[in-house]
Amino acid sequence: MSYLDWHVGMKVGLKDGAPVGAFDGFAYPQPNQIYTIRSIFVSLAGDVCLRLLEITNPEADYPNGRYEPGFRASWFRRVQTRQTDISIFTAMLHDQHDKVPA
Repeated sequence: MSYLDWHVGMKVGLKDGAPVGAFDGFAYPQPNQIYTIRSIFVSLAGDVCLRLLEITNPEADYPNGRYEPGFRASWFRRVQTRQTDISIFTAMLHDQHDKVPA
């Protein structure tokens, strides 16, 4: 899977089978929730990882410094958001003004 078109602000959801719950005091994403990507980075192991706007964890110590951990991008899927289209309703309102009672 290519993550080249993923970006900050994009909506994602947890895939089936991804880890859930909490581990060592860190919050994890939950199923059936929609999250917003806050940052994208590559881990020391070479995995593409995400930090989510809705989840903020405390910093942890790593071999290259201290920072907030992220979640593997492979745990997530893109969420297709639909734009609300109210044109049918506005058309109904405008049609009411054009009709003349017989």
